Amino acid sequence: MSPDFLFMYILIIHFMADFGMQTVYQAQNKSLGKNFFNKPLFYHVGFYSIIWFLSVVAISDITHWDIFKCFLFTFITFVCHYIT
Repeated sequence: MSPDFLFMYILIIHFMADFGMQTVYQAQNKSLGKNFFNKPLFYHVGFYSIIWFLSVVAISDITHWDIFKCFLFTFITFVCHYIT
């Protein structure tokens, strides 16, 4: 897989998952939480992470180790995106 393809793939998936698939409700309410758990933010980040998981699985050679790495990547992405 070429670096150019990988860069474009990441850019397109990030744009689609973070902005294109976000609902208006999520966009307007994800920063309004009064405590750490914010339902619109949780749904947005959850959906974002699922899109990333499916995208990473789609380009990997599937083995048990690769699935573990995909889950780990998804978990780290979820936590970092939620905190951000």
